[in-house]
Amino acid sequence: GNPQTRTSFHSFGYDIVNSPAVTDNYIVVATGQMDTGGHINHIYALPKDSISETPIYDFSNHNIPICYFSSPVVAGDKIFITSWGGDNGIYALESNRYTNNKILAVDLQNDNKTWQKELSAPSFSTPAVSLLHNIVIAGCNSQKNESVFAFSLNGSKLWSKKIGAIGYASPVIYESTVYVTSTITSSLSTTTMLYALNLTDGKILWNKTICSSNIMFSNNGDSTPAIFDHILYVASPDGTLFALHASNGSELWTTLVYNRSYLFSPSSLTSSPVYADGKVYLGLPSN
Repeated sequence: GNPQTRTSFHSFGYDIVNSPAVTDNYIVVATGQMDTGGHINHIYALPKDSISETPIYDFSNHNIPICYFSSPVVAGDKIFITSWGGDNGIYALESNRYTNNKILAVDLQNDNKTWQKELSAPSFSTPAVSLLHNIVIAGCNSQKNESVFAFSLNGSKLWSKKIGAIGYASPVIYESTVYVTSTITSSLSTTTMLYALNLTDGKILWNKTICSSNIMFSNNGDSTPAIFDHILYVASPDGTLFALHASNGSELWTTLVYNRSYLFSPSSLTSSPVYADGKVYLGLPSN
């Protein structure tokens, strides 16, 4: 196609580590600035046709340290987003820097927070929302407690489940099931799992191990599954791409797309697959 040029921009003065949400009228942007002790971050709504103008509103959650690694999701008249405190200080206990772990719902038309709920650990993944089922699913990075939560769109807790830490991988809702990638860590190994949960009550329908590796590797639960026509496409951190039947997790096929060796390629595969027109696209780490 023709070369594209930047037509307008808006400078925020904060790091942005996620993706914006786009509606008919707005561009919604959430900032993710970190600092020792945490940082006050913001959710902005910009006029879609002129993003260089002053934001229509600026939501800062009462000026408390909060950080958005999650991308905002707009559904109906609300913005849904998860958070953590953004504290990148060094502490004897790692948990000391994990504060303000929440899921929030913000009114799209103004900067009024409609509800917020506490999560058991920081959330770095984008929530999944279904208007049809009146449900929002949030994941968090908790190893010891519940790590996936379901709320109604009005903020009532429906269920929660302990399935291992959820990193940057986002839950995926398909029909009446939610699919979630998580990591279970022991003293010697990390195991990356894919879970299928009943959307209504959180019952585990099936689960599958997609990778088990030495504890030296991190980022083992960061790839979000893709789904099309009842087939799940899942990338493992050690480089295998799976095609699975969504109903029961059985393998349709697998292929090795990246070789994460201990000596030469220490980076895990964290990119998420995308399906389009009969092909699966996936970014790989550099060798």
